[in-house]
Amino acid sequence: MLFNESLAGVINWSIAAWLFAINKVFMLALFEKHRAPIKFFFSRAGLAQLIEHMIYVLRWGLWMSPIIFTFLRMMPDPTWYNQDGAIRTIFAIYNNLTMSDGAFREWSLNFFVYILAFDILRVLIWIDHMGLRVATLVNLSFIGLDRLDEKVARFIKVGTAQRYIPEAVKRFCTWGPLLIPFYIPRGEEWNYAWNKSQSIRNAARRLDLLALINRFTKEELLLFVILAVLAASTISFLIRLLRRRSRKTFLKTGHLSNKSGYRVYLREDGEIYSEFDHKKRWVYPLEYDISRRSYDIIDPSGRVLYILDSDKDPGSENRYWPVVGNFPKDEFKPSKTKICEDSFKITNTNSEIQTIVDISLPEEGSALELWKITLRNLGSSKRRIKIVPYLEWVLNGGLHDRFHTQYARLFPELQYLSDSNALLSWQRSTKCMGILASDIPAEGILFSRIDFIGRAQSIWKPRVLDTLDFMPPETTDLYPTFDPIGSLMIDAELAPESSKTVNILMGCAADSKSALDLVSRNLKIEKNSSASKIKNKKNVLIGHGDILPGTVQPYYRYSDNGNKIIINTPYTTRPYDHAMSNRLGHSVMVTNRGLHTSCNGNSQQNRLTPDWPDIVTKEIPSEAIYLYDPDKGKWYSPTYHPLNNRNAKYSSEFGVDGTAVFKMEDGDISTGLTIFVP
Repeated sequence: MLFNESLAGVINWSIAAWLFAINKVFMLALFEKHRAPIKFFFSRAGLAQLIEHMIYVLRWGLWMSPIIFTFLRMMPDPTWYNQDGAIRTIFAIYNNLTMSDGAFREWSLNFFVYILAFDILRVLIWIDHMGLRVATLVNLSFIGLDRLDEKVARFIKVGTAQRYIPEAVKRFCTWGPLLIPFYIPRGEEWNYAWNKSQSIRNAARRLDLLALINRFTKEELLLFVILAVLAASTISFLIRLLRRRSRKTFLKTGHLSNKSGYRVYLREDGEIYSEFDHKKRWVYPLEYDISRRSYDIIDPSGRVLYILDSDKDPGSENRYWPVVGNFPKDEFKPSKTKICEDSFKITNTNSEIQTIVDISLPEEGSALELWKITLRNLGSSKRRIKIVPYLEWVLNGGLHDRFHTQYARLFPELQYLSDSNALLSWQRSTKCMGILASDIPAEGILFSRIDFIGRAQSIWKPRVLDTLDFMPPETTDLYPTFDPIGSLMIDAELAPESSKTVNILMGCAADSKSALDLVSRNLKIEKNSSASKIKNKKNVLIGHGDILPGTVQPYYRYSDNGNKIIINTPYTTRPYDHAMSNRLGHSVMVTNRGLHTSCNGNSQQNRLTPDWPDIVTKEIPSEAIYLYDPDKGKWYSPTYHPLNNRNAKYSSEFGVDGTAVFKMEDGDISTGLTIFVP
């Protein structure tokens, strides 16, 4: 018997499962006050998630059916709650409040007659009941109670990583809607309902809808029209509200994709990143990112294309500028982006150099993208131009990179193969081989992010583009850097009014052999016949960045019998972290470069401000203090971040007593900032 009931449950719920899944999407959008779940629903990944939710609901049918068959009861007496359907329940509540008991019973019986008589009404009531009433109550028990649990935890305030509503209570709220009794007349009322419905069906077989409308009173039709108008107005209001809320946070995004599941995304702010389906169904998320995406709207993504004019002096204006990337438009001339059917086209003109980047997917069955970079010299003088692509390797799920940044960066091992002009990144944990290759031999390469950006510098003012201190493009073994990037310096010298095209290949393969096969198939490799032009050859070691001019040394000293450490400069090889907390679980993290993050209890689930455990720099910190002098029109900060003022002197003092003291001197202004957790 249990087997038959379970089998019947799976069959019956297979029809209703998609209603539950769709209902959950719209409930998420309502609770999150955002249309992102709805937009995601109408995507390929959204379809896959819809199928997952349907299978999840089918599991309910498997084990819940015996419970439903055992405990679900019919009621011969109509009430406001036992009539199937959400909209029908609204009518029942209204009529129960405005009618006498006898009139309400008569209305309920007549409506039941219409359900038996008209097939279309029976289908609509079923959709209304399963898709609106039951699905809403069941999904509310998951989404709504989780949100309520979070609010209870915030109200209690102590140890907010903990949850307080028992799981048994939540699951009872899940099963409860499935066991609400339903109204079916009995005895003489059943005979009346059946005979009346059959006479209606025989009298008006082809006029079901008109006959149904004629059966309602004028007051009922008026109420139905009012409810329909209110429902349409509410839906329209919610759509407009979600659109207004998401207008400032959602950027238009174009994407390219192929049959292998490789996708390239380009947002209107310039951010570009790629992902591919790894086909490992037991691994979540279902796709790996090639490079780091921007996890916050204002943070830079991990892919930039620079153009460098080596004739300009280091530190001078227009020595270098980004063409691709979500760079600040108030500091660099913005690029123009065109999203075509099968390619992206990015155009930038700066300092009489026009750059056109065409991005396409060269093979349908491979995880590859091809960047065709065309440079045009619009001036009348010779230009010594360099092309410098920059890529921060991930080759893993974006969630792992975002929330376990430094751990995830332990696994990539990098290698350069001069015969193929290819820089490879082997991700040991995911077994993926990242590819960055060019058809023209590189003049220099870099594997370590701190060597590219510099100590406590910015990706938009990278140290290496002033020093040109790249590694020579010689074949290396695989080795880790613990902060992996891929960067090439490619020569693109231009005669007056001439042009040059360079092709760069990015993507992923299963191993080194497959990667080199892809490079040879898609690029016409030019051999590096000349010696490297790199003057200062870097050793193949884990990068620490060069010592910036004016850096105070030694970097630190101890005082107060070792109870305090004084860091004399923000330009240390890596940031010095200092954590402070109290017995209630509230904690604050700072570094010798500035404020970092705060949390209460669990640092992942209960952040007060975003955490980004970066060992090189923080472009825009999540916590900062600004000072402004209106007489001078000048900004100050008691910490190095966020202004990164090279003209000021900064020091920090961290103590075992749970304090952090920051000191700043800039001309005739000095500040002191003390941080502690009471």
